[in-house]
Amino acid sequence: MIDCIIPARTGSTRFPNKIHAKVNGKTVLHHCIDNATQCTDLKNVWVAADEYDDIWAQKLIKTKKIHNTCTSRVAEAVIQTDADYFVNLQSDEPCVTADMISGVIRKMLELQEGMVQCCYPLTDEERSNINVVKAVISNGKIVYLTRTPDRELMDSPNLVGINGLYAYDLGTIMDYPEYDLNLVNAHKGLDTLAFIGKVEVIPYMIDERTPAVDVPDDIKLVEEYLDRS
Repeated sequence: MIDCIIPARTGSTRFPNKIHAKVNGKTVLHHCIDNATQCTDLKNVWVAADEYDDIWAQKLIKTKKIHNTCTSRVAEAVIQTDADYFVNLQSDEPCVTADMISGVIRKMLELQEGMVQCCYPLTDEERSNINVVKAVISNGKIVYLTRTPDRELMDSPNLVGINGLYAYDLGTIMDYPEYDLNLVNAHKGLDTLAFIGKVEVIPYMIDERTPAVDVPDDIKLVEEYLDRS
């Protein structure tokens, strides 16, 4: 059985309460919930959060208030379900589609690997943008994450972007708190670093980056993207 867990929090520094911001009349979080719900490979779609909301209370997994990373919140939530595999869809990714979710699931089940990370080809602008998280791929596996790649990697096809969509088997995500988190704590937002060296992290490539909501100006970009889709 495969469940999706959407880790949600309101305390974003750059855009407080962004999961409740409206995109084309619907909150960012509800876009994520609806997109995941359309994925027929999933048994359940859960919201993992420390606060109660009547709208999604029936699918709420209550977690501790303080988590250093979204992955840590997911790792706490998985033990409250009966699933064997999990999709982690970040709550600021309203443009990730059901097809993309199915893609990472297929990759995980096909290869029987512990973790799959959704990736995309970088544009020239994204390669030099320090706000874009990049993954280094070698021999079909992700071996490192960075925002500022070495000069030798800048034009390499082995350098790709990542978005907030992941898949794991139960053991891989449940053991997350026991992994070496020093690099994760030093580099906020690079949660995949905790898995590298412990489990194989397999990239699943999509055609392009789907815009996420990090700052208020991103709302317009997301709306324009959804209107074109």
